[in-house]
Amino acid sequence: MNDWFDYLIFSINIVRMALRNPNYMFAKLLLEFGVDVSSLSVPRTALRFDYLPIEERALLLKYAFYVLEMTYEDWLRCCQELDITQNSFQWSRRTVIPKAFYRVYNQLPKTPTRRYVAQSEELQPASPEAVKASWNRLKRKMTMLKYYDNHLKKD
Repeated sequence: MNDWFDYLIFSINIVRMALRNPNYMFAKLLLEFGVDVSSLSVPRTALRFDYLPIEERALLLKYAFYVLEMTYEDWLRCCQELDITQNSFQWSRRTVIPKAFYRVYNQLPKTPTRRYVAQSEELQPASPEAVKASWNRLKRKMTMLKYYDNHLKKD
């Protein structure tokens, strides 16, 4: 039963994202499933599902049930047509893919994430030209500050 509720919340989040942006991939996915989100109103609040007004909850549940009724084959076909990958379902670091969705999720391609190379802690001295240019900028700045201070003293 817990898996079913996790999948329901997951489906509700897909519907919420689709309602927020009708040009986004999840809105197109719902359109493929037969749900036209362009005519629907966006929920007025961005609260958790538990805290939403009853009307908004009913609307989200109605369209989430459309998502729940989709077959494995429909999911795969639509995701492939729209180039939806595993990464598309990772909304935040806390996103948990429900067990009921694993069968579809594991069949989707995974886009490799970018790895950032940490900068080394070693000192990397600048070239003599860069040091001279920096020194000349500092001297020019000091000269300009001196003239600026003299100008302020006259007023």
